Amino acid sequence: MWNGTKHRIGDEAFVTVTNRGSGPTAVTKLLFFGEVPYPSGENGTEYANDPDVSGIYDPEADSEATHVVVPPGQQKTIYSYRSPFGFVPGVGTNCQNSSQAGMFTLTLENSVADRRVSKEYGIHYTASKKFNNCTITIRQKTDG
Repeated sequence: MWNGTKHRIGDEAFVTVTNRGSGPTAVTKLLFFGEVPYPSGENGTEYANDPDVSGIYDPEADSEATHVVVPPGQQKTIYSYRSPFGFVPGVGTNCQNSSQAGMFTLTLENSVADRRVSKEYGIHYTASKKFNNCTITIRQKTDG
């Protein structure tokens, strides 16, 4: 079950999607690539190329959704299901004795001509002696 933003360990993520088109679109995958604790590709959950896995949580069914429909001109909040910010020893990026910074890409696949929409973010991990006890700060990447 998605643990929400108030849970002590924020394993999951949520994004708000706006459909600026004239027809409905279905978001079919929520992916995290790069320096997140548990990425969607290699060295992580490895579901990026699996057609049967979306990475999207359906709060009504309390299970993984195949897709989320976003009507034209509307917004929907999409919740992750595969714990992109859950620390797993030896997988993805973990806390270290010194602070570290990097980048990750959030990618949404949708039903419009099998398109992908991606946005890059900066991520910073504070120093920690335990692999899963640092604070993560995320910032939207700005051009320039």
